[in-house]
Amino acid sequence: MPQTYNARRNRLMRKQYNERLKLLITAINASAMAILVSVFIFPVVRMGDITAFTNLFSWLWLIVSVILHLYAQYLFGFLQ
Repeated sequence: MPQTYNARRNRLMRKQYNERLKLLITAINASAMAILVSVFIFPVVRMGDITAFTNLFSWLWLIVSVILHLYAQYLFGFLQ
């Protein structure tokens, strides 16, 4: 049975919505990973500076990174 015009249009709109949402999720998750790398991993690898783990400011950025990652995971629930 052929699909009606509205059914095809709705299917295309859902697909477009899903792709845009996945792009947003990817951007948020990439931001979270960039924060993690720049605050913790880069200082340790580049300079051997393990004081990044004792700095309160670094731990706050770690919390921001985790929150962004969890928010990105939460957004997966809105895929249609």
